[in-house]
Amino acid sequence: MGSFVIRNVLQVHSDQFEGAIIMGSSDYNPLLKPMMPVMEILNKVQPKRHNSVISSAMNIMFNAQLKDKKMDSDHAWLCNNPEAIADYEKDPLCGFDFTNNGYWTLLKLMQGGLAKDWAETIEHDFPMLFMSGKNDPVGYMGKAIPKATKRLKKQGFKHVEKQLYPSMRHEPLHEVENKKVYQDLLNWIEGQLEKSA
Repeated sequence: MGSFVIRNVLQVHSDQFEGAIIMGSSDYNPLLKPMMPVMEILNKVQPKRHNSVISSAMNIMFNAQLKDKKMDSDHAWLCNNPEAIADYEKDPLCGFDFTNNGYWTLLKLMQGGLAKDWAETIEHDFPMLFMSGKNDPVGYMGKAIPKATKRLKKQGFKHVEKQLYPSMRHEPLHEVENKKVYQDLLNWIEGQLEKSA
């Protein structure tokens, strides 16, 4: 969800940043269009109602894409690390059912952030790093990030990079082998600081 938020923020405020790291993201999804009217009605009728049906459906859909199902958890799609998943499931601020308004807002963020022309208001020399696991169902199992970065380069963006991690899922920072991810983040940030110095 954070990647959809940052894409929407960049559309309006990219001049306030030196670059962006977009992690665990996705790409244009034609299924958003038919989902919008249904969610809009639910949002108008019962905006504050927590919707466990959508939460369950999303978890089932994401977990169904995993080839190596080592964990029996609704949230296994997040990462391969059983400790991180256990911590996530114990935390009352994680994994709860959104309200209808929450899902409506998420769809609006996705609609804005995943459109093919989502970055048209951003300067073409703005640096972006896209990172994700190759086994991230949100990122179409490693297919979304290459498509998104290729499109941005085709649109004239000069400093777009991608990093996909084999065997990692949606949240590479929570994987057992996350040291490489943190090192890649540090290297990219230091590289950007050197360029802007």
